[in-house]
Amino acid sequence: MKSNLEPFLGSFYSASLRGSMGDLAVPMWSAVELWGDKESPLNFRNCLVGSAEECARLWRLWCEKGFFEIDEEPAYYALEHRFSFRGKEHTRWAFFGSVSALDGSVKIHEAVSAEGAENTRRRFELSQADLTPIFVGIEDREKKSLQTLLQGLLPDAEKILQYDEPGISSHSLWRIGAGMERVHRFFQDRELFLLDGHHRFRGAQENQARGLGDGRLLACVTTISPEEVLILAIHRAVVCEPWLLPEAAVAQVE
Repeated sequence: MKSNLEPFLGSFYSASLRGSMGDLAVPMWSAVELWGDKESPLNFRNCLVGSAEECARLWRLWCEKGFFEIDEEPAYYALEHRFSFRGKEHTRWAFFGSVSALDGSVKIHEAVSAEGAENTRRRFELSQADLTPIFVGIEDREKKSLQTLLQGLLPDAEKILQYDEPGISSHSLWRIGAGMERVHRFFQDRELFLLDGHHRFRGAQENQARGLGDGRLLACVTTISPEEVLILAIHRAVVCEPWLLPEAAVAQVE
């Protein structure tokens, strides 16, 4: 029986670049406005923003030059994220694996624009790769069992990245080669809920209908407990002056 989460053929920054992650890792949005020329020309954001043609050209160029490594065989990846929020220390865990956009195992909750789905579909087609993970959650009551599974796998896993932002957060990433069958069984019957990435989800469906790809997407999977899905300022930078005042933001939303 297939699992709702399957291993995938991963790609990641080459070892020679991982020491400069501080220059490569910036918030997804408005990095230029916030930091000017701090944004590295090798920032992966350049493969996600702009025309599908330019993004695909950069991705192929970087792979040819060895800036990115492609895994030799499918695997899972595990992420540990430690961060401080409102004076309290938090730790959250997540898996990276592939999910199907075709079999109904991932529950969706919002409609998408045709333009947004086509833009994503075209980027997938030209890059011949799924470059951005969707965000998927399982029931919040599974938090402890997911952490137990991950921590049990780490002793035999390969740690490929440790990235620290002093006083803000730290990220650790492991490649899960051994023990994949345990991951397979864990996700065999668990429902998955799409938290972010509906346009990417539809784009994968459209490409598969055209005979492109297999209808699967890279997914970052965690639980939907409040701590696990908390979005921090380091993830989203809102450049909208009135929203810097909470009262103005609430008034505008209303």
